[in-house]
Amino acid sequence: MLVSFSKASVALFAVDSLFFTVVTAGKVQCDGLLLPEVAAAYREEVKGMFVKSYEAYKKHAWGHDDLALRSQGFVDSRNGWGASVIDGMSTMDYFLEAVNFTSNIDFSRSKTLDTVSVFETTIRYLGGLLSAYELSGEKHHVLVTKAREVADKLTHAWVEDNDIPYGYLDFSTDSPRRGTANIAEAGTLLMEWGTLSKHTGDGKYWQLAEKSMRRIATNPSPLPGLAAQGIDPSSGSPVGGYVTSAYGNQTYLADYDDSGRIVHLSSHLACFHGGNWLLGGRMLNNQTIIDVALQLVYFCWNTYASTATGIGPEVFAFTSEAGSHTGRAPPSKVDQEFYKLHGFYVEDGAYILRPEVLESNFYAWRTTGDPKYIERAASALRSFQKYLPVQDAYAGIQDVNNPISSKFDHMESFWFAEVLKYLYLTFDDPARYSLDEYVLNTEAQPLKAPPPKATYGSATGLVLSPSPLPFIPVDAPTPTYSQGPMLESGILSSVANVLQMFLGPSLRFTGLYL
Repeated sequence: MLVSFSKASVALFAVDSLFFTVVTAGKVQCDGLLLPEVAAAYREEVKGMFVKSYEAYKKHAWGHDDLALRSQGFVDSRNGWGASVIDGMSTMDYFLEAVNFTSNIDFSRSKTLDTVSVFETTIRYLGGLLSAYELSGEKHHVLVTKAREVADKLTHAWVEDNDIPYGYLDFSTDSPRRGTANIAEAGTLLMEWGTLSKHTGDGKYWQLAEKSMRRIATNPSPLPGLAAQGIDPSSGSPVGGYVTSAYGNQTYLADYDDSGRIVHLSSHLACFHGGNWLLGGRMLNNQTIIDVALQLVYFCWNTYASTATGIGPEVFAFTSEAGSHTGRAPPSKVDQEFYKLHGFYVEDGAYILRPEVLESNFYAWRTTGDPKYIERAASALRSFQKYLPVQDAYAGIQDVNNPISSKFDHMESFWFAEVLKYLYLTFDDPARYSLDEYVLNTEAQPLKAPPPKATYGSATGLVLSPSPLPFIPVDAPTPTYSQGPMLESGILSSVANVLQMFLGPSLRFTGLYL
């Protein structure tokens, strides 16, 4: 994804109240949220979609991970432990049935030949079990017992004294699959593992997750606070030159491929970023961050509003200001015309029931109170009802610009855990699950938020090491790029300081469980 700023906006971003020692913490959720009367009808419609989908899952795929709805079978994409049951447990009225099923799962072995993903297992299984435990009034301790069984197996991903876990495990031998770890996976375990420590009284789970994130946060980078994407768990060192400042006066951040060519792409999956920045901006009382976040939310919604079905594509692309299309094949004439109208063109037109655009839309509603976000959620709901139904449930489509597109045969568990939950919560009473009382994990599992702090900043304790390890990126070809506006000397280093300052409070927020 290409993120471009004008000189004025970058200067504002660099100086507008972001260079703080201590900032007063803000509330996340907007006060005085008022739902329109029609929201109740939308909420019931979403509930009906959930019930229809879950009944189809029970009929054709009970006990397996996902429903293959067109073939009326199942897919075990998450080790065969019943991901749809646990992922959707905190949402549904089938709760006791799900608890009974979960109490009999053997998490000591995978039911498939696949290795076990530490990240996916954490967000779906650990998150689902612990969220259901908290939301049910902490009455079903078997959920904590099962969560602990899962976590005890996953601890083998930390080899010897490594700070960073390997990403995948063979549960039959408790041995990790050696390879580079992704920071988005290794650095996002704190909520679930910290919650498990809270409910078991055993601090080892928190300690493992915390040292992983701390290592990521304190590793060196050409842009402090912007970590390299890959880390070698055996050393904790960054891998590759993914983060580079080859052009010291560029005004934008850019993504590039292994050949060093800039890739003008973004994706539905990446569209969680607007909601994430909204959380940070509200916590830090920083309107600049909030304004950037709302621009991201708007752009991602535009990918829905611009297609023939009103549903966003899997991957979308851009051209540079200079008109180049580096990083992928040039767009067709049809794509170029679409780009002129909408500011992007479709690179991959699939919709596989992803939640991220609706996720950020939900956060935009809860943090601003602007009713347009209710209207956008309702628009997506209408599109889903029109273009996704199959005989028993709902299916993703292969081309969002084709109203009669063929459909996929796989309904992943995040349809229950995220898509329908974010829609339901958008139309539900905002006070029921306030964002100041609950934090939703990567899989939208609500966990009780720690007590709020009065301030964030350097006084709260995180000290970022200036250079605990040398940053030695792997050599790569110089990226091809389109010349943009130039920055005045010193602005880029100021933006780097901003990134570093923003990361510190984020780490401290997730560290408030103990």
